[in-house]
Amino acid sequence: MYKKKAMTSEKASKVKRQGHEDAREFAGVLGIAQEFIYEPQAKRDVVDTEGYAYSVKSGEKKWQIFLYGKSRFESDYDFNASPLGDLFLECINCFPESYDEYKKNKLKCKENLKKPMRRLCEELSKRSC
Repeated sequence: MYKKKAMTSEKASKVKRQGHEDAREFAGVLGIAQEFIYEPQAKRDVVDTEGYAYSVKSGEKKWQIFLYGKSRFESDYDFNASPLGDLFLECINCFPESYDEYKKNKLKCKENLKKPMRRLCEELSKRSC
């Protein structure tokens, strides 16, 4: 049986540095790139001016951003002060409340998600640093 080998320390270092750059880029999208300081021992990657923490998971430049519940996007002032809050909510609302319902209608949910995700992508592209 073939055992998968761990990545080399050189590769691990490259992945770690890329993670730092991804966090910096995300901070730029939030408008806080100047204030961004990467803390290697921290569990959170980016903390905004209101003290909200974000964990940036990325791969091939696709960020996992829905780490928060619907209520966070409904109540967060920063998201609601721009079109982002509404777009995030529109994306989240493409999915039913229960996972069982989602499993029954995966394709429909994904189809419904395309338009708001494209608008979200356009909005985030305007904000890139």
